Amino acid sequence: MLPKHYLQVGLYNPRFLAKNHDELLLAVMQHALDMITINELWLLPNEEGSAPSLPGFTLHSAPRPRTGCGGQGGGVVFYVRRLIRVRICEHPVCDCRTHVLKFNTATK
Repeated sequence: MLPKHYLQVGLYNPRFLAKNHDELLLAVMQHALDMITINELWLLPNEEGSAPSLPGFTLHSAPRPRTGCGGQGGGVVFYVRRLIRVRICEHPVCDCRTHVLKFNTATK
C-alpha cells in the first residue's frame, strides 16, 4: 500500500497584513503549510510586488479589480510551496473575487 500524502492548506484573513506579517510566518512554520490563502489583502492590479515575501513560496494573486466590484479592500492571494506545481485555470468570470488553481499532487 502506498503512503498517503496530504496537502496542508491554511486560510488567513489578516485585516492588515503589514502589521501581522510575523503572525503569518509563524502560522506557516508551526503548521508546516504547503499553501496558504489570504483574503482581503487589499492589493490592486500590478501591486503584487508590495505583497509580503514568504521564503520557499510562490505568490499567485487575484487582486480586486479597479472597477466593477465597488468599495475598497478585497483580493485573494495564494502562497504555494515552490516544490508544488501549480497552474492558474481559465474559468468564466462569475464573481470578481474568484481565482482557481490546479495542483499536481502526483508523487514519484
